[in-house]
Amino acid sequence: MNDPHLPARRRLRRHRLLPLGVLGALLAACTPEQHVGAPPPALFVGDLPLQPMLADDGEALATARPKLPGASAADTSANPGAAPIPVGLDAALRAVAATHPRIRAALEDVMQARGDSVTAKLLPNPSLGASYSLAPFPGAKFDATSRQGGPPQIDLGLGFALDALLFGKRSAAIAAAELAVDAELARYAAAATDVLVAASDAYCAVLRARDVHAFDQQAVASAQALVGALAAGNAAGTVARPEVDRARTAAALAQRDAAASGAALLAARAHFRAFLAGVDGGERAEPWPSDDERATAIVPALAELLAGAEVRRPDVEAARRELTQARQALGREVANAWPWLRGNVGVARQRQRTAIGFPDADSWGAGLEFALPLFDRNQGNILRAQSAVRQAQLRLESVRADAAAAVAAAHAEHDAACAADALLAEVARGPAEAARTAIEAEFAAGNRTLLEVLDARAACRDVARSAAAASAERLRTHRRLAAACGGLAAGPAPDEAVAPAASPATPAPAAPPSAASSTTTPTSAPASPERQP
Repeated sequence: MNDPHLPARRRLRRHRLLPLGVLGALLAACTPEQHVGAPPPALFVGDLPLQPMLADDGEALATARPKLPGASAADTSANPGAAPIPVGLDAALRAVAATHPRIRAALEDVMQARGDSVTAKLLPNPSLGASYSLAPFPGAKFDATSRQGGPPQIDLGLGFALDALLFGKRSAAIAAAELAVDAELARYAAAATDVLVAASDAYCAVLRARDVHAFDQQAVASAQALVGALAAGNAAGTVARPEVDRARTAAALAQRDAAASGAALLAARAHFRAFLAGVDGGERAEPWPSDDERATAIVPALAELLAGAEVRRPDVEAARRELTQARQALGREVANAWPWLRGNVGVARQRQRTAIGFPDADSWGAGLEFALPLFDRNQGNILRAQSAVRQAQLRLESVRADAAAAVAAAHAEHDAACAADALLAEVARGPAEAARTAIEAEFAAGNRTLLEVLDARAACRDVARSAAAASAERLRTHRRLAAACGGLAAGPAPDEAVAPAASPATPAPAAPPSAASSTTTPTSAPASPERQP
């Protein structure tokens, strides 16, 4: 128990722990705080919840297949599974935003950027090395008296890259990676907006084609009724045969137009329903806007719209974030100009007893290894990053100019569409219908010719078709204007859409909206969620 070497052994144990303590203190002093940037500006795409919930491992959480509002009510018909499902424009856009593959594919770019951010936040892996040195050649062992040598030594070393911690390389990489996530989020919102604008156009195309086809069917019924009346008059000897043939020709032309408009309606429906392929009931969706959606919009002044577009448009925000990301990437390359630096700490076991006659000994050591930046000081990557900053700045200026032009063009198109809709709706309800009714009455009294009747009916039909197209165009240009200003949806998401009073199975042309009813183009909306823990 009275070991004279006991205090020395205790000191030796403390010396063995010393390298680990030095390494821990060095890491604690050099590890930078985790980069916590300011939250990115809000992305506005109307009030649509674009980004689905995400799991911690980057996978989109499995959710139930979305269902169109009112789908259960439509299935209670006599032929369940075949009845059209009326859907409003806002409800359709929300369904597209949640399920469209192009939007979900754009989300994966965000997830890939998140993966790069996770990688940037990880500490570099240390290296572990083991060696056996100063060993004798085989057959020529060391001897403490006649053949001293060595002594053989066993080394165990731990190396750690210090340049990422000491020179700010890691913090710069973290900041650049997080800004890349922000930029991808903005690009994702811009891509989603493009899809939603296309879906809105397809929705309005169905409205236009449906109303035009309804008017064409009415024209066919009127033409056939006129042919029947003239044929009866010809049989009675009061109507000449050429007039009957002329009426039949007009009826054939009306049937041709009805067939063409029917095919256009089927094509428009197929195009629209393709956007809802991932929604339960999407294959039976029938556009049926609410009164609020059909109402004439009160559009703010152009200057106000331009100011809102600068803040709300996803493509402008994406370009702005790309510029911030490029500047941070330049800072990362400047930090990477520092040379690499590596710290080493290790322990050694010297086997001296056999080789030189002394007791075996333990020791430890530490060292630094670094590059001499005589030639490569990251000049090329710094020049490249500087060019990327200038390029991002020019791209931002270009996007801003394009956005202002798009808002001005959409504003002018919407004004023209509203004026055309009001004019054609008034003509369709008044002069055209009154002229047709009066000419038909005079024809029955024998004071007008059949050609005048056919011309009046054709003019009335053309005005009605144009009025239907103008009504759909007004709705389309309104949503185009809202999208150009950075928004798309017109109101909060309803809990459940209320089915319209009329059945969409045999849709009739919608009446033009009253001039007194109006809605306001949105200028602010809650932001969609961007970051996930």
